[in-house]
Amino acid sequence: MKDELSTSGMRLTCPHCSLPAIGTLAKLGLGWARQVPCRACGLRITVAPLPAVATMLPCALVVLAVSLRWLRDPATMVLAGVLSFVCMCVLYLWAVPLVKAQLTDASAVARARGNLGQGANPPD
Repeated sequence: MKDELSTSGMRLTCPHCSLPAIGTLAKLGLGWARQVPCRACGLRITVAPLPAVATMLPCALVVLAVSLRWLRDPATMVLAGVLSFVCMCVLYLWAVPLVKAQLTDASAVARARGNLGQGANPPD
C-alpha cells in the first residue's frame, strides 16, 4: 500500500487514485462537510471529520483562556491567537487525511493514471 503522505509531509494525495488531489490552500478551505473533485481523477474527496475538528483545539484553548481571563493583556491575546491559528493550519495540513466522498470509479482512476503515463495498474 502506498503511503498517502507527500514528500513535504502534507496529506494531499487522493484516496481514489493516489495522485496529488488538491493544493494546500484548497485543503485549508476544505471543511469536513464540503466535498471537492480530485484534480487528477475528478472523483469527490473530503477530509476526515474527527481529525479536522481536533485540529481546532489550539484556537479553542486560546478562546477559553481569554474567556476565563487567564489572558488579560491585549498584545498577549493577539499573539496567542495568531500562534494558535498558525498551529491549527499546520496541524490541518499535516494530520488531517483526505477521504473518499463517493465510491471509486475504476475508469476515472485509470484515465487519471493514463494521463500521467503510469498505466492503469492499481497501486501495490
